[in-house]
Amino acid sequence: MNENALRDFMDPVFSALQKSDAGPLINVMSDDVDYFVDWKGEGVFEGGQHHGRKHYSGKKEATGFFKGLFDTQKIKAWTPQHYISNDYESYIIGRVEWAMTGDDKAYASDWVLRLVFAGDKAQKVRLLTLPDGHIDTFIPNHAEDFYLTTENIDKIVNDFQRLYFDAYLLGKTWSEAYWNGIPIFKNPADLWVYQELIYDLKPDFIIETGTCAGGSAHYLASMCELFGKGQVITIDLIKHLKGQPAHDRLTYLVGSSTSQAIDDQLKTMIPEGSTVMVVLDSDHRGPHVLDELRLYAKFVTPGSYMIVEDSYLNGRPAKPNFGPGPAEAIEQFLEETDEFYVDREKEKFLSTFNPGGYLRKKG
Repeated sequence: MNENALRDFMDPVFSALQKSDAGPLINVMSDDVDYFVDWKGEGVFEGGQHHGRKHYSGKKEATGFFKGLFDTQKIKAWTPQHYISNDYESYIIGRVEWAMTGDDKAYASDWVLRLVFAGDKAQKVRLLTLPDGHIDTFIPNHAEDFYLTTENIDKIVNDFQRLYFDAYLLGKTWSEAYWNGIPIFKNPADLWVYQELIYDLKPDFIIETGTCAGGSAHYLASMCELFGKGQVITIDLIKHLKGQPAHDRLTYLVGSSTSQAIDDQLKTMIPEGSTVMVVLDSDHRGPHVLDELRLYAKFVTPGSYMIVEDSYLNGRPAKPNFGPGPAEAIEQFLEETDEFYVDREKEKFLSTFNPGGYLRKKG
């Protein structure tokens, strides 16, 4: 949905909200929507508390929030100032004016409404309210000169991604990343997402292809230890080197990640009914990654993830002469199956080595 389509889509929603009718906004949401309200400022929600967050799960709870809001406040005007949209999310930034029920005092706030879509329904909605004029404190004159457009964000992120990758030539960034003294060769933003996934999923097993120095395998095992559940199985062609770390929750397998022998071992090691997450980080050439995707999809539990690492290769935006790699393999794989979808929410830190690579299994 482009910005003009978003404007046409959302204008009736704002008109309805000014009449205390949340129906059109509710209709945009999926049945199992996650709806978040964050506020900061005078008297907005919760009896005048200055900041807080509420989470509503599903249309029913979201409808209840608006009913409660309209019972206590009368929205006088929603004024959209910026519409921003890309292929999976939309933002509307503006100003809202309201009065408390039974009180003539006028209030105003800056606000940001974010909708994350899957098809034509919003899976996640977030309403952020801020003190009137707050956005101008960090984006001066934003009403006239606004830089957070889709085109600007994409350019800034891609430029930084190229810089972050290429800086390894100078002995910086990912080439000098360590976990517990072990080289890890990851983007720290992705590692943060991994620990969030492990906390949320509590997997019984994490399968990693591409062991290298063992830093990421040890990191994953340490997160399992921290959260009290899970084993890591890491696979590489090369027998582990001296200094590769040991951990009670970590098992090393030697062999090709796409071989029948490794497949048979995994089937033996992982009991039926286990919750499984997969991280693919071995040979990044497209045909090999596609073979891995096809092979490991069966191990991934519905609702869990198969993460394809280093999908920024081949000019996306790094290393433009790499040739077909993980990104091309992902595209082919998603044409072959509808079991998985790309979860762009896991790219929330903007910087990632795995753009389009967080594949969530449906169900």
